Amino acid sequence: QLVRDTKTELLGFGRGPYACDSTDKADEQDDEEAKILERGGHMRWVYEVSMPEDEWVTEIFGTLQDKGADIRISKTLPIKMMIFDRQFLLVAEEEPSMRSGELTMSIIKQGTIVKAFIALFEHFWSQSTALKKWKKLNKSLAET
Repeated sequence: QLVRDTKTELLGFGRGPYACDSTDKADEQDDEEAKILERGGHMRWVYEVSMPEDEWVTEIFGTLQDKGADIRISKTLPIKMMIFDRQFLLVAEEEPSMRSGELTMSIIKQGTIVKAFIALFEHFWSQSTALKKWKKLNKSLAET
């Protein structure tokens, strides 16, 4: 619902385990995210990628980037999150007490906390590698 309601901007950190754990689920999420871009919005993602286990998800990055999203790759990320229109924060955590891959989601609207996470995003954005450059560095993915 938050993705559907986003009007101007989506910022995100993505890393495994992915809530969209199949290509079909990822395609469905990407379709919703593409609608943000079609409405004239902006989208920036930083993904933590571990090779080769995350290779399947890197195929989706190019498709989303072709639609207008800005995507970068980081060696590590501290958290999984999405920030919607700089107003709402969705944080996803893998809880140690839950089965592997299950996530607990929290939605935060408190302005100071959202601003702090925007600053965290901007820091990692500035330290990450643009997708095109990252693919050149990882030649096995250059044509995905």
